[in-house]
Amino acid sequence: MVVEVCQLIKGILQPEWWAMENPVGRLPRYIGKWNYTFNPCDYGDPWTKRTCMWGDHVQPRKNPVEPTEGSKHWRLSPSPQRAALRSETPPGFARAFFEANP
Repeated sequence: MVVEVCQLIKGILQPEWWAMENPVGRLPRYIGKWNYTFNPCDYGDPWTKRTCMWGDHVQPRKNPVEPTEGSKHWRLSPSPQRAALRSETPPGFARAFFEANP
């Protein structure tokens, strides 16, 4: 499983910090409870999609906005791009994470 390989690599390389994210789902049964969760609206993107974070890193500082677009990923029409669009990292969180973990 990909998660097991990531954990193995982390153990071998012993990085200064590491992070793993996954929407609420099956991952907790493999690596335990998350450190924290967030929605994109916590970091400036106006929609919701609860995501869990694991790792040894600095939690980014929040910049909350109203989730005026709701859970927009549930409204995506079926298409070949749907899975890729649903799995994109929210830009506000990515920027905040980068700034908190140089």
